Amino acid sequence: MGRRILALSLAIGVGTLCAADLAPTKEERAVAEIRSIAMAVESFGVDHAVYPSSSGRVLAAPAVLSVLVPTFIRTLPELDAFGGTYIYWSEGTKYVLISTGSDRTPDVDYSKLMVGNAEHFATTICHGRTESDKEDIVFFDGKFCQWYLAGNRGS
Repeated sequence: MGRRILALSLAIGVGTLCAADLAPTKEERAVAEIRSIAMAVESFGVDHAVYPSSSGRVLAAPAVLSVLVPTFIRTLPELDAFGGTYIYWSEGTKYVLISTGSDRTPDVDYSKLMVGNAEHFATTICHGRTESDKEDIVFFDGKFCQWYLAGNRGS
């Protein structure tokens, strides 16, 4: 009887540990939310032949992307996983979605970078995988161009 209780206790403990290990990190959650928002932006683009425009200005995503709800996305996250506001820019043919990371502060003044040339933006801010969760997570032109994901979980 004692062994069964011990075995059951261990099984519950291991199950709890495994569930905790599989819970998404804030970075993973932000990446997943950006993917969902991007899919909605892309779907809008297919239906309207342009992406939702911020008139070339850098704005809080909910201010521009509310047009996606409910047709293209059920709900639009008000805040990213870190408690900051997603940032959005588009002139209609390209778009950028940004999470400002754990420090909730933009790495650069995006409003100055996004004037005119989106490709200049890409070469200036897109650095691939970053070393810190404080750095921005950037989705540009259909893919992540800057991100942070801690470790290689599950491998």
